[in-house]
Amino acid sequence: MTTAGPSILACLPDELLVNIVDHVAAEWHGRRPLCMLALTCKFFQYECEKRIYRKIDLVTTKDLRDILEAFARRPERIASVETLNINYDSHKDIHETFSERQTFNECVKKMVALKNWYAESPFDNFNWNENGGREWVEHDMEVFRRALEGACLHADDGKLSSPVDVGLSKLEELTIHSHGPSSDFWVLDGFHCLFRHPTLRSLHASCFKLPTDIPELEPYARSTALETLVFDECFLMPKSLGRILKTPKNLKHLTLGEVVYNDRRTMFPQPRLTERPEASVEALSAVAHSLETLTHLDPMWKRSNGAVYKQHHIDGPGLRDFHHLTFLDVDPCSFLHQFALSSVQAPPHLETFRIHHALHSDHHDHSFFDLFEELPNFEPYTALSELKTLEFAQAGSLDTEVARTDHICQEDALRERHEYAYKLSKHGINLKIFLQATFQISLVPPYLHNEPAPSLVCVYDAAKLGFRRHVVDVFPLPEHETETETDKLNTRDITTYRNEVRRALQTVHDEMARIRDDSSSNQDFFDDYDDDDDDEEMDVEGDDNEFFDLDSDIHGLDDESLDAEGWFDGDMNVVFGSIEQGLLGGGAVDQEVLRALAEQLGGDGEGEVGGEGGWLELDE
Repeated sequence: MTTAGPSILACLPDELLVNIVDHVAAEWHGRRPLCMLALTCKFFQYECEKRIYRKIDLVTTKDLRDILEAFARRPERIASVETLNINYDSHKDIHETFSERQTFNECVKKMVALKNWYAESPFDNFNWNENGGREWVEHDMEVFRRALEGACLHADDGKLSSPVDVGLSKLEELTIHSHGPSSDFWVLDGFHCLFRHPTLRSLHASCFKLPTDIPELEPYARSTALETLVFDECFLMPKSLGRILKTPKNLKHLTLGEVVYNDRRTMFPQPRLTERPEASVEALSAVAHSLETLTHLDPMWKRSNGAVYKQHHIDGPGLRDFHHLTFLDVDPCSFLHQFALSSVQAPPHLETFRIHHALHSDHHDHSFFDLFEELPNFEPYTALSELKTLEFAQAGSLDTEVARTDHICQEDALRERHEYAYKLSKHGINLKIFLQATFQISLVPPYLHNEPAPSLVCVYDAAKLGFRRHVVDVFPLPEHETETETDKLNTRDITTYRNEVRRALQTVHDEMARIRDDSSSNQDFFDDYDDDDDDEEMDVEGDDNEFFDLDSDIHGLDDESLDAEGWFDGDMNVVFGSIEQGLLGGGAVDQEVLRALAEQLGGDGEGEVGGEGGWLELDE
């Protein structure tokens, strides 16, 4: 009997083997090649698993049992997760997944490499009163809160300390969409830990209520790395907002999204910030030294009775100390709009000023100000000495009249628009007009998984159209006719303009329709996996490279503990993450395996696991 010679892999340095794994991951852009490479030896298994488990998308609760099985067989896989997206689809039996969800949530607390986390309640969009909605708030969200709290800064004896190498301690981006136990909004309460995380750089949170004050944040001034903060449909209070804005060292991008659309339970809008402009600008002053972009979504326009551009004086310094602020996006009724129009209160280096008009459900309402029909007086904006671009954005649903090409491109309105832009150009300001297109009038913030977010469609750009042209409408042009600078448009300009807008609207409509109608929401965890055994790129039997040969006898590498169990069935199908139906016997989880995972995560392995109340009930 002839003994096989040493494998070529035994002669290669580890650095080169790692490069091989990186090449396989990049070349085929998927996990299936990595899974096959992982079967060759222990070294490759370890390196491949770090990449296979780097990103987890949980788009259905059916994924839970499979991923728990994989974690149970080798708990160290949990430490490889860098990106986690939790957006379970809602279904009538989702309350029955409570135990599996709590088990997985405890795994989140062990994800020491996690950098990007997206968490969305499956009970959103008016489902919070369904069976299981309260449990999401009181259990799932509570586990998330404890996990975040364990990774946050703590003030001890006047000194700040931060945990190292614990779950979520490397978190950089977090998006969280939730609700209350029986309402649209959730109360911040102990979630002030969101603003005490030492490494978090981007936070997007929706539909919560700030308390009047958050004194717990006082010791954490200028202590966090937060650079981008988005409040989305939130009840904001000036004093507690000020506490939050004092915690980052250098906040650069801020969106103040008040409750504009989710106010069905109130008779009147509640613009908390514009009603108290002095207190609000005092809160913002905490980030005056670093803020570069500022957006305010304000419900005050609902009280305006059409007078959205009415100017009035507000005492105080305004935004004049915001020397790094170059982009401002506000509703015309916002207190920030008033500051920007004051020569002594405006940000001194503002380059782009966008005024947006929110989505209006009734365009026949007398209070509806349509930017496609009229524009406000341009003169106040010319006082901004460093302004380069003035933008107007009209929100409109693609299924309404306001978003139709014939409405946007009315000939008389277009000619007036160009004359308006010409006057601005004499002050060195370019005019842009956008349609902030939404797919349907019923789609409102926050925009959840598989909901097409609004798209800014440029429907007028003065710099692109230009002001030099032949003003005559005859063709061919008369001899010696030359282009002149003018604020007029000829018929050909208008026709070309309409066609460009029509194409742009059709493109964004098609893209949004594709997202809305996408039936692949329950994609495989391995999104590029297929059953084609004849795939030429992955034809193992025909591959001459020894390290892809699953039957090769690899010497010189420790493969004694190579464990493929829990990865593949006999046909090389991956066994977790909503892969092939029935691979785990109809989704049944090996209770002994889960018991082992429970012990690894801190349970006692007997009956209920995870402390009082437990987070996993094991079947006997």
